[in-house]
Amino acid sequence: MAEAPLEISLTISISNCAFRCHGCHSQYLQEDVGKPLLPDLQGIIERYKGLISCVCLMGEGRNPAE
Repeated sequence: MAEAPLEISLTISISNCAFRCHGCHSQYLQEDVGKPLLPDLQGIIERYKGLISCVCLMGEGRNPAE
């Protein structure tokens, strides 16, 4: 994974992307899909403790007007 070279990453996709980039490889993430990450993020990380060296949050959650 180019985002975290030499790491074993737990990758979590964040939905509700407002950018709508042309050629987006994950168009389903433009919608509000999945379940809330919080308050269970720590539990998810603990589940993979010892197997991962990095947590990578993928996606765009900010307002495109900013």
